[in-house]
Amino acid sequence: SFVARIGHRSQLITLGSFATAEGGALAYARKLGREGSAAAAAAEKDGTAKAKEKRATKEANKVSKEAKEAETRAANAAQKARKEAEKEAREARKEAEKEA
Repeated sequence: SFVARIGHRSQLITLGSFATAEGGALAYARKLGREGSAAAAAAEKDGTAKAKEKRATKEANKVSKEAKEAETRAANAAQKARKEAEKEAREARKEAEKEA
């Protein structure tokens, strides 16, 4: 069985027990009335849109973080390559000085 409850002014009101979810939903809609049902639907739609926006923002932040991490790895690799090239150049100069 399904129990339909509705929150109203910090109170939980039990609308009844129903054999089907549809019966409970119908009692809920009747309790809200036409304007209340429309407002609840609008609030649900707004909440869904906000949830989608939140997920999209979270995903964008994740992608941005991954891009920054990749940029940092690339910069570190470039710095390592420069240091290795400088070391090889110093060693080559030392060899050239020994031969001269």
